[in-house]
Amino acid sequence: MTNLMGLKVLISPDTPKLQLSEGCPVTPAFRIEMNAWMREFFGEWNLIEDGQCLHDRLNNILHMNPRTWDRVRAAAEKGQTP
Repeated sequence: MTNLMGLKVLISPDTPKLQLSEGCPVTPAFRIEMNAWMREFFGEWNLIEDGQCLHDRLNNILHMNPRTWDRVRAAAEKGQTP
């Protein structure tokens, strides 16, 4: 698990905006192909917006998306604030 200033950091992964439901009766190969196409066509989203960081004070955990984490990590390496 990643740490930042003593706090655990959980990265919220991007998820596809659309994908076939598990109950859709298609072959596994078609499901993979269709889900890949829908991910490319419709894109992805994340519950946590870019630049936003959620602090779980009870468990001392920071939640952020991958792009925000990349900015924070890059700024920390340069000794700056993001």
